[in-house]
Amino acid sequence: MKGLGRRSGAGQLPMGRLLTFRELSAAFLAMLLVALAPAHGQTITNTARASWTEGGALRETSSNTVSISVEQVPVMLETFHPVAGGTATLPVTPSLCGGSTLPLPGGIGSGSVNLPVSPTHELRVGETLVLRFDAAYANRDPSAIDQVVAVLTTPRGDREALTVFETGVNTGVFTGAIPTRRIPPDPVPNDCVLSVESGDQITVAIGHSDSTPPVSTTLVSVLADPFGYVFDSEDGTLVSGARVSLVDAATGALVPVFADDGVTPWPSVVFSGQPVTDGAGNVYAMTPGEYRFPLAAFGNYRVVVEPPAPYSAPSAVAPPGLAGLTRPDGSPFVISDASYGASFALQTVEPVRVDIPVDRPGIAVGLSKTASRTTAQPGDAIFYTVTVRNVDGQRSKRNVSVVDTPSPWLRLRPDSIRVDGQPADAGQASISPDGRWLRIALPVVAPGAATRITYAATVRADAPPGQALNRVEAVDPRGNRAVAEAAVRIERDTIASRMTIIGRVTAGACSQFDNRPGIPGVRVMLEDGSFAITDRDGRYHFEGVVPGTHVVQVQRQTLPEGGRFIDCNRSTRTAGNASSAFVIGQGGSLIVADFSADVPGFEAAPDTPAAPATAERTGASEKSDGATAAVRTNQEAAGADVDWLAMGDGPAEFLFPEVEHNPRAPSVRVVVRHEVNQTVELLVNGKPVDTVAYEGVRAAKRKTHAVSLWRGVALTEANTRLVAIVRNADGSVHAQLDRDVAFVSLPWRAEFLPERSQLVADGRTRPVAAVRLTDRK
Repeated sequence: MKGLGRRSGAGQLPMGRLLTFRELSAAFLAMLLVALAPAHGQTITNTARASWTEGGALRETSSNTVSISVEQVPVMLETFHPVAGGTATLPVTPSLCGGSTLPLPGGIGSGSVNLPVSPTHELRVGETLVLRFDAAYANRDPSAIDQVVAVLTTPRGDREALTVFETGVNTGVFTGAIPTRRIPPDPVPNDCVLSVESGDQITVAIGHSDSTPPVSTTLVSVLADPFGYVFDSEDGTLVSGARVSLVDAATGALVPVFADDGVTPWPSVVFSGQPVTDGAGNVYAMTPGEYRFPLAAFGNYRVVVEPPAPYSAPSAVAPPGLAGLTRPDGSPFVISDASYGASFALQTVEPVRVDIPVDRPGIAVGLSKTASRTTAQPGDAIFYTVTVRNVDGQRSKRNVSVVDTPSPWLRLRPDSIRVDGQPADAGQASISPDGRWLRIALPVVAPGAATRITYAATVRADAPPGQALNRVEAVDPRGNRAVAEAAVRIERDTIASRMTIIGRVTAGACSQFDNRPGIPGVRVMLEDGSFAITDRDGRYHFEGVVPGTHVVQVQRQTLPEGGRFIDCNRSTRTAGNASSAFVIGQGGSLIVADFSADVPGFEAAPDTPAAPATAERTGASEKSDGATAAVRTNQEAAGADVDWLAMGDGPAEFLFPEVEHNPRAPSVRVVVRHEVNQTVELLVNGKPVDTVAYEGVRAAKRKTHAVSLWRGVALTEANTRLVAIVRNADGSVHAQLDRDVAFVSLPWRAEFLPERSQLVADGRTRPVAAVRLTDRK
């Protein structure tokens, strides 16, 4: 016989030899194995053919054809997770892994149990994954409990091989279970615990053994259990040690919480970042700032947070202020009303993630502003530097808004804005439509670091002289503010930015063009009240006048008696008034405004000094006799520049200070007249005067008399008594002179003296108001 199943063999049997029973058995077994191999729905046919040589002739024969129909056996692989009060119960025998028996949820370690489960393709981290494999082909021994191998793999490199058992004799249903845990730590293959992370997909494959190809596979997605992070609202730093409680939203009472298996109690109060021990003694490590409440009954709850000092909760930072902060895995924090202590509903098995911001006492940034120059003129460019420094050496400053308000007399140059030397983009820098403010957004300022903002501004052409103040304010999301200012003094070039008005007031008829005499002592005024007095030639001037239109007016009262102004030019700028004129000019211009007057019999002598229109004409006196003499200057009141010898010879006496002298400073000059051969000893309040104050003796040319002088003799409060002892050549006392000098530095009473005042406001005479100031004595 050659070949089986329509296949030809490689050799032939000896002629005349019949097939033995062993060979026929082997051929039949081969056909049986082909029939038992896994196949997709098909029909297998087989015909046996024998050939031999008999009596030199080739003989052959064929058997009947046998057809076997192969049908695909349905295979079902399901995944579950244990849930207290689940939708179904599943008999599960603890699986074998690496020679050890894996415990079932609730600590069951051997024997088949009916486990309450719910079907799922989503698994929470820490839950037990339950498998159910339904395939009749694996029921190889109808009289015994069979077993198959389940291989589970994850995308992060974990691989676990489980031996799962049939739920009973001849059932063809296999179940098993394996616990999961969170990464970190890193996965360890074949350690009989499946290490997963949120977002992973577990691949489950079922075969006859660990080394055979899988018969069926499925995917299980991993969901994170309800958890969250407690974090710093300013820089996202995770905060450990916060006391986190899960309470009933209505009553505020703590609620029961269970571990991932849905059975083992879990604490209702945990501390973020600290290990948690469940009711079975299992210890769960937490990453920094993390808290977890794995399973709780459906209802409305609140997460109550008591952060460690110096933090406070709930946070005062609104959700937009937390944008950009991320969790350790780089994903954004999940912020909702529950993050601020509001209630939330637990209505599905989907995990609820609540990240909780907490506030630390804020520290405002350090802020400074400098300008590249202290003074500037119109058209000049000024470079400003704003430095924002994070004075906190441990936390970053986020979302700091810097608002710079330049002076209205400066024009900002938008193309010059730089942040740490780099051009600011449109998303970082914004300018108001009118250019009155500049806003720079600083996303992050590292601990202890500084960010420098620079920009340029140009002084406007119409900027007036004075201080141009630039103000900058930095505000963080918590409302902490810092303010800085920089001032630049704007100066305008005197020649280029001011005008000068000059003119002359002359006497004579309009027909007289040449050699017109100038009128001295005439007051010329501007519209702002400033005035000038014409000199001996009748000339006046105003310098440093702001460009524009001004009115120049001369006062008729200051003309000599009988004088009047006449309009010789008949210009429209006089508006028909011979005593005034409009003058118009720009920066750097020189404007002339002359006036003419008709003064009968006026002739100015070439050497005659001008008669100033001051109080010397009819001023008030400082003398005690009430005479209307001129008001003395400080030099005159102090006895300076006086020729004392010109007063002539006379008896020994005080020439200065006179009786009732009113000193204007706490020192006085002393002048005593005496004979040439006499000396004077001066005492102040009974003590010799300091020799430094003595100026010496001056004698007349004819030696008729002399004067002794002292300067800077100190005066005390109230009254100072001066005593001058005049001695003859032999030392005898010729005379003793006394003089009291009163000085008041702090007046006690002021008294107006109308009889000694000149209260005339005629534009010609300078008014003088006399006031007597006395001390309390």
